Amino acid sequence: MSIEQEHNSYVALIGAYERDNFGDILFLKICEKLLEPWPLIPLSLVSRNMHNEGGGTVVSASAWFDCCKEDLLPKAIIVAGGEVLTCPVNGALSCDIDPTRSKSFHKSDQTNKKRFGELVSWRAGDLAYIPDLNKLLGAKKSTVLFALNSVGGSSLEPGSHKLSALLQTIDQANYISVRDAVTHKLISGDNLERPSVDLNPDIVSTLRVCYAHEVETAFTEAVSLNPWLAEPYLVVQANDDYIRKNHPQRVGEAIAMTARSLNLSVVFQPAGTAPGHDSFAMLDQLAQIAQEHSGGNLHIHTQRNRDIWTQVGVLAHAACFVGTSLHGRIVTAAYGRPRVSLENQKVNIYTSTWEEPDLQPFNVPIGDLKASVEKAMSVEPARLLAYANKQAEHALAGFTRLRESLNLFEFTESTKKINEKIKFLTELAHLRECEMLRQAILDLGYELSQEQALKRLNEAQPAVKLLYRKIREFTKAQLGMLISLGPRK
Repeated sequence: MSIEQEHNSYVALIGAYERDNFGDILFLKICEKLLEPWPLIPLSLVSRNMHNEGGGTVVSASAWFDCCKEDLLPKAIIVAGGEVLTCPVNGALSCDIDPTRSKSFHKSDQTNKKRFGELVSWRAGDLAYIPDLNKLLGAKKSTVLFALNSVGGSSLEPGSHKLSALLQTIDQANYISVRDAVTHKLISGDNLERPSVDLNPDIVSTLRVCYAHEVETAFTEAVSLNPWLAEPYLVVQANDDYIRKNHPQRVGEAIAMTARSLNLSVVFQPAGTAPGHDSFAMLDQLAQIAQEHSGGNLHIHTQRNRDIWTQVGVLAHAACFVGTSLHGRIVTAAYGRPRVSLENQKVNIYTSTWEEPDLQPFNVPIGDLKASVEKAMSVEPARLLAYANKQAEHALAGFTRLRESLNLFEFTESTKKINEKIKFLTELAHLRECEMLRQAILDLGYELSQEQALKRLNEAQPAVKLLYRKIREFTKAQLGMLISLGPRK
């Protein structure tokens, strides 16, 4: 199959779509819906099969653009979304491998981490999901529009080198939308030449508008398989670091006490199982502690289906959500449900940007969980729905401005034709990534062999020096003996 040169016929989405974290996958799904009928290709740090989670086939951004540079450039590149302004290649890569290898990777020194990141992801930039447009597009950079939507970077330090380098890329954007006031202030700055930076709610706030049918269908099926979802329940999620820091016993007992006082069952559900996020192992430990603390009188379940719409459905029908996940809060807010956020700086910054202080508790110490859940559930449902509608409306207005800035309203091409080319290029990109990884393995093997040879040489030096000294001593002794004998007569 040959590919004619054709540009501006699809949109490339870049984000952390290659890992099991439902907030990142929701960014992809929301953009798919809001950009219809434009064909899309989801790109990320590495390629991954995310069908079980609802994300479909995700392609390495580096491999994709290496294959399509001369063939099928996108109309626009959109980075969507999340804390991508602070996510380094090394940090992202550690979420894309199994937990055991991830721990080993974390123990490596910074030099090796950077080198491994370059070899595996085929890129040398510091940030995993902010593209180097010059490298990806070269001289054709001016023909492709660029936007960032629903991004965050609240942990960036003002005046830092990282921020300065990031702003050089951001200055090339045709549209920028950030989701919290801290990031907005950092990026807006005083550069009058920078495109205006919109401050909009996270685009996942539109979830109930975009995918009501899919969510209800998935939840109905989940209830048929798990009748306990028909009971009033408390959804609990917490990342592993939070649980360890606050001690599993203390967290589990607080959950049990809260649920029993409100006559609720408990449903544990992780927001993401990628390394560095949540884990079923840790949540199962909490479940056991909570059950023991309740004397076996508490109904406790774990929702293990990783399908994105099933997860959303469980949150959308909860009596209350408790957790550290930002998108756990955003999803429950989108459905007008009560929510209590445990201590988490990213959640604090986002919530402080958009919610009235007394709307729903956040930054809650585990010791205050029971009182906070009671407070959250006491708020009038109409007030929670009014907030949900307002956030969705605001986020949709921002996305409309994005489409206007990128001229993404008119689509006159053949969708079938473009999708066939995207499918073909996806296969090419996967093969290119495999080729790149083979080369990386050989390069790394050569580097290691060179290091081993040098190490052996260094280890051999003392022995060589000793041998050289002995030869000199032997030679000197032989010369001395010959001299003492004198010349032959």
